[in-house]
Amino acid sequence: MALLGSYFCSCLRQATAAQNEKARILRLLKTLKKYFKKRKTAINKLIACPRHTYTPETFHQLRVELKKMNALLDLVHFCQPDLQQKKTFKPFRVLFRQAGKVRDLQVEEAILKQYLGDAALPDYRTHLTEHRLREEAVYFSLLHKKRGLRLQKKYRLIAAFLARVKRKKAVRYLKKKQYKIKSMLDQGDAHPPQLHALRKALKQFNYNHTSVFEGQHNTWATHLDALTVLLGQWHDAQVIQEHLAEVTAKTTGLDPATINHLEKVKTNLAADQDALFNQIKEALTPAKAFFNKKSLL
Repeated sequence: MALLGSYFCSCLRQATAAQNEKARILRLLKTLKKYFKKRKTAINKLIACPRHTYTPETFHQLRVELKKMNALLDLVHFCQPDLQQKKTFKPFRVLFRQAGKVRDLQVEEAILKQYLGDAALPDYRTHLTEHRLREEAVYFSLLHKKRGLRLQKKYRLIAAFLARVKRKKAVRYLKKKQYKIKSMLDQGDAHPPQLHALRKALKQFNYNHTSVFEGQHNTWATHLDALTVLLGQWHDAQVIQEHLAEVTAKTTGLDPATINHLEKVKTNLAADQDALFNQIKEALTPAKAFFNKKSLL
């Protein structure tokens, strides 16, 4: 009887464990489906905005949503390798890159206004505005009916693969990404290429941590939001610095006064970037402690 009772207890434990695992899988699928639907709705809403209502924030939000979608594809590809991530994201990537060209020019216009006010460099700023409008025209030319149909086709494909994601693999994916970021932070290398890679890795981890554990884990925001904001500001400054360096290196097309103004902007921007860099180095210490935890999951 004792052996029979032990056997039944063992069977009950196994059945309970199986039920719990099934419940966790269903909860994960529900969370992923909800997260995917949010991304899909947001992207469709943004690209459906009338042209005259687009603002710099519209382009920024679209790029954020597309990054979240690509991060989700990275997770799904890890769990379901048959999904071709690059091919699936291709129609989204075209929009992402073109919106990025517009966004960079908008950021440069904002930085020139910040450092020079509204009146300085009228010719150069007119040239910059014309360049931005041309890139915007290219972006809006991409929003044709066929593009929408391609996106809808990809949405259906992603949803089909999403339904097959297993919880254990999703958690393993996040642990792998956690270890990668921990390794990057442990290196203590804060040069531009490493900071750019760290910024991308943190964003991807954040997006997919949210997609798997939405509403369950809130430690990310309190520990790392400040760092990701600083890295974003540093990245914007870096992009504009590189562009201004290219512009001022040209020997034709710009008068000496314009070049002098742009060189001053570069100098001021570099000083502010150095201050951001110091803030980032200070923020790396708590980030390292955060990622050194045994598990964030």
